[in-house]
Amino acid sequence: MYAHARDNLPVGKVGTAIDIAKGNLFVIDNSFMTGAIIDINGGVLVAGFLPPPRT
Repeated sequence: MYAHARDNLPVGKVGTAIDIAKGNLFVIDNSFMTGAIIDINGGVLVAGFLPPPRT
């Protein structure tokens, strides 16, 4: 599953805690940004890759 996810993401890698932290720092450091939803997901939505639903 890990390799499948990595290979199908536009960024070519699975995110790490550092990737999430960088996204958070971007929002915190931007004093002009308000009310935005920032998807830090490596392009999962663009690639159409979503894990199968849990049964």
